[in-house]
Amino acid sequence: MTEGQRSNWLARRIGITGIGLTLIAAVVEFRPTSNDIQWRTYDQGVEEAKATGKPMYVDVYATWCGPCKEMDRVTFRADSVRALLTSAYIPVRIDIDTKQLSDSLKANWPIKAVPTSLILAARGSVLGRRVGYQHPGEFVAWLTDSAIIAYAGWLDYAAARQ
Repeated sequence: MTEGQRSNWLARRIGITGIGLTLIAAVVEFRPTSNDIQWRTYDQGVEEAKATGKPMYVDVYATWCGPCKEMDRVTFRADSVRALLTSAYIPVRIDIDTKQLSDSLKANWPIKAVPTSLILAARGSVLGRRVGYQHPGEFVAWLTDSAIIAYAGWLDYAAARQ
C-alpha cells in the first residue's frame, strides 16, 4: 500500500467513524423517554387529585428546550425522583407550545420560561414554583420541603380535621 493509498484509506475510516458517531448521538438525543413516570394531562391530574387528595407536580416544558431535555435525561430518570413523583405526587406534564396550556392556566400561572415546575395542592392552589433545570438532589429536596408538605396537608381539609 502506497503512502497516498494509506492516507485515503485512513481518511475514509475517519469519515465513516464520524458519521457513525453522529448517528448514535442523534438517536440518543432524540429517543423518547422511558422513565417509568406515568405522566397525566392536566385534566387527568385534577380528577385524580380530587379523588386522592394528593398534590400534583406539574412539569411545563417545551420539546425544543435544552434544559427540559436535560431534566428528562437526568432528573426524571433518577430513582429517588421517580419514586417520589409516583408515590407522593400526581405527575402532570404540559407542553407549553400546545393547547394543553389553556388561557385560564396561563392567567393563573404566568409562565415566563421553561422548564417551570409547579407543585399544586389537590384543590389547585400553587404551593411551590421553580424555573430552570434542577439536579435530582435539589429536586428531591424541593419536593420534600417540610413547609410545602405541611401546607399541602392543611389544604386537605378532611385530613386537617382528623
